[in-house]
Amino acid sequence: MLKIFIFDIALAKGGKGDDDMRACERDVFELNTLAWVGGDSYKSLWNIRDEIKGVISNDDMKHYKMKFSLVEYNDRYGEPILTKDLVLEEIEGRWYFVLNLKPKDTQDLNGKFVYQITLITPSKTQWSKQGIADIFKNINPTAFEDEIGG
Repeated sequence: MLKIFIFDIALAKGGKGDDDMRACERDVFELNTLAWVGGDSYKSLWNIRDEIKGVISNDDMKHYKMKFSLVEYNDRYGEPILTKDLVLEEIEGRWYFVLNLKPKDTQDLNGKFVYQITLITPSKTQWSKQGIADIFKNINPTAFEDEIGG
């Protein structure tokens, strides 16, 4: 069975003064660590949660956009090696942004990476959060190449 992970993106309400200093000191990797084998299908669901209002409603979710990007951990300031739009999808009566990676997206990857989820709000405000992705070397990446089309 395909594992599906559900994550929340929190929209923090920024402050002034001391709050800004604490924000600078926080760990930049706020999102959960992701882990999978390179070349595997990978699917995760993402909610948007406002720290004051809670989970964003189904109707409001349609006004947001979300992207996934991946860079090598040792080249965090380089260009992304993978970028995907997350697709809004209704699952069991709830709307989620879905990250759906195909085997060809990660078949040549292994090691430690930084991933970023970027969110655009209806007011055109951009929020970016980062986390660590551990991608493990696939020891048999062509096992089912004929059936899944690479």
